[in-house]
Amino acid sequence: MILNDSQIRPQLINFLSKKIKKTNSKIIEELTVNNGFARADVVALDDKMHCFEIKGETDCVERILHQGKFYNNSFNTITLVTTENHLNKAFEISPDFWGIIVASNKNEVVQFKEIRKPLKNPDFIKEDALSVLWKSELEILAKNNNIICKKSFSKEKYIKAIAENLTDMVISKSISNIVKNRVKFENFVPCKLCVR
Repeated sequence: MILNDSQIRPQLINFLSKKIKKTNSKIIEELTVNNGFARADVVALDDKMHCFEIKGETDCVERILHQGKFYNNSFNTITLVTTENHLNKAFEISPDFWGIIVASNKNEVVQFKEIRKPLKNPDFIKEDALSVLWKSELEILAKNNNIICKKSFSKEKYIKAIAENLTDMVISKSISNIVKNRVKFENFVPCKLCVR
């Protein structure tokens, strides 16, 4: 069995579901970030958003050099999930603060081993993270935090006002809670239009 995305992803979700025991946590797939410039394979939503990027045996692991810029700007923590054949390259090109999980095939069963724990992302940008929210969600977030905004504000102006008034931690938790409430089923695949 070649360990590609279709084999790894459902087993990764099961693996994460067992690790994340909080009742208010959620795991979703294919979350578009940074105004559609990147799409995270799997995201664990808790008090923050943790991105899991999958690179299977036949994938080009070097793609994370491009995708990673958008993940770094949008997520508190990031983990690369890859296979043994990509491990050396993963250590070479992934940022030191990214976690690394290796997926392996043990008697036709996908198993996971954490090789490097993720650290707090130093490149997190509040404005980029907030772009995952819809304008209507930003309006509610501003109102709930007593941030004065005009009804005529564009999405970008809402983002700027919120970013100026709230800390990274509050923004991260708020985004995670909003996306969790948006998602009514486990496999949520947003279209590009939804995030604008």
